Amino acid sequence: LSSTWLGLLGAGSLIGLFGSLLVGRLADRYGRRKFFMADMLALTLLSVLQLFTTNLAALLVIRIALGMAIAVEYTVGTALLMEWVPAKRYFRYQTYLLAYWAIGYFAAYLVGTFTTGFGDRTWQVILASSAIVSTLAGLQRLVVRQPESPRWLASKGRIIEAINLVHRYVGEDYTVHPAPQVEVKNGAWRMLFSKKYRRRTLVGGLFYACQTLPFFGISIFLPILMENMNVTNPLVTQLLYYALMIAGVLVGIVLSNHLPRRYFLIGTFLASAAFLLVLSIWHQAPLALTLILFSLFSLTISAALVIGLRLPKRTL
Repeated sequence: LSSTWLGLLGAGSLIGLFGSLLVGRLADRYGRRKFFMADMLALTLLSVLQLFTTNLAALLVIRIALGMAIAVEYTVGTALLMEWVPAKRYFRYQTYLLAYWAIGYFAAYLVGTFTTGFGDRTWQVILASSAIVSTLAGLQRLVVRQPESPRWLASKGRIIEAINLVHRYVGEDYTVHPAPQVEVKNGAWRMLFSKKYRRRTLVGGLFYACQTLPFFGISIFLPILMENMNVTNPLVTQLLYYALMIAGVLVGIVLSNHLPRRYFLIGTFLASAAFLLVLSIWHQAPLALTLILFSLFSLTISAALVIGLRLPKRTL
């Protein structure tokens, strides 16, 4: 593969994540449950399709479609969690979810590294192996039927149905309030960049972009990065990177409970930038120092993800 195709195929799923812009709108209109139930089936079918093509353009289309399916999981799955869990338990459950994602990245790396024995089709088997996980998750969702979001039901005027679900699955001590009846005017995307909203848009958008793009980008292309860093034992280094990613989530949980959010956010950005700056400028740094700086970067950037979970209290 040329570097162009390697980059496109590696980033294909990230490109597909922009489907969140459409998925969120559809989920608000038609509900969360339908998308949540169908998502794993789509992921399974798309994963299996990778076994049957060696055409790079077709593979790129499949990878982008996989990213769109992942966008459904990110958008709808997170919305369901946020809208079902009572406020006092939300942060704990959301950090569990973040930790499971980090474990998933680690597991994916292990599969990609140690899967062998399929000859020229080994790379296809590696890519298609995600079908195993999505099939198991899909079966679980068929057996344990996920009820609709009570908040979404309330927003559609189905308040009795929403309250009954909350009483059944959360407890009689909880309820969900009717959605406030306010006049909503249709808006356009350009409103986000109007004088009134552009500062909030830039702060919110750049905050998440600057967190997630390095996180995903480095994780996806980690083997190539290790090769260019002249690391003598890339396997151990990559295992350390993913292990510290999981540890970083735990560190982030502890720090976010003791530091103001503003200091935590700015501090993690500055620290990770400093580590990368030294690595990018000092090409001939001792190997031990390179590994220490890269490990600290992994720990910091995964810890920073926790701050996005600290949302205002809700009323469930």
